[in-house]
Amino acid sequence: MAITAIIEHYIEMKPLSRLKYHNIREYWKNEMNDFSFWLSKEENLNLLSESIGIELEFIKREATENSRLRVDILAKNKKNDERIIIENQLEETDFSHLGKLLTYATLFNSNTIIWIVKDIRAEHEFTINWFNKNTKEKINIFLIKIQIVSINDSPLAPLFTIICKPDNHIIPKIKDSFRPETIDLIEKRDKLEKSVLDKRIIEFFDDKLELDKLFTKRKYENNDLGILDLLESYNYEIYLKYNGKFTREIKRDLHLWADFRDIKINQRQFEKNGNRDYKSSGKEYFYFTT
Repeated sequence: MAITAIIEHYIEMKPLSRLKYHNIREYWKNEMNDFSFWLSKEENLNLLSESIGIELEFIKREATENSRLRVDILAKNKKNDERIIIENQLEETDFSHLGKLLTYATLFNSNTIIWIVKDIRAEHEFTINWFNKNTKEKINIFLIKIQIVSINDSPLAPLFTIICKPDNHIIPKIKDSFRPETIDLIEKRDKLEKSVLDKRIIEFFDDKLELDKLFTKRKYENNDLGILDLLESYNYEIYLKYNGKFTREIKRDLHLWADFRDIKINQRQFEKNGNRDYKSSGKEYFYFTT
């Protein structure tokens, strides 16, 4: 009994790896020539099939129906031969693609649409949910987020996340095999990514903000570990966002990240600089502990 307890304790205490998110444009440079070609392969289309619970069979890429409009991928449901529209957009959703999807459904007489995107604007998520709930005709729209992930030094892997689905459609119960604390962690991370100004800031905080080290918001002296200065060398695009009109958000997002990681921030007062008020000048310190 004692040996069993020791083994269980050892298993529970093994360190957990972190899921790393990669820029999908580094793997798929072009939607049509790279991503659509990759997705049209049987093993990759099967991965999408497993994610949504519909057995898909590839028909054609860049399919047209006596129109100048071309569908990225035309597939069919293996069970009932229904034609399915798959539109790929390795960018943020926009109304132009939404309009095309509905046009494609009309041209190809399809009741099922799959929209695979990199990022989703809230108004488009709302619109897709509205269509799935309120259209009188049977129109089923899936809105799916595509990501590239890895764990430590593992090979890159695609990750399909269903954002919207038809009301009566049952998704494969992948989460049933997860422990409750794992589901809670997934939901907390989703909430964090929707709250921060740029979700890539989470990866920066994970990589660069070490525990038990003293950081400043900016680098005032040579030995300072300025968070914004570290961000500038880490990812200049994110740095411009946080160092522009959204300067205050980096502190807010820092606290959101720390709460997610169960890290304590010992935020010290500003050092007084001359006769000026603390909030007008001087340093602000951050010290991270568990």
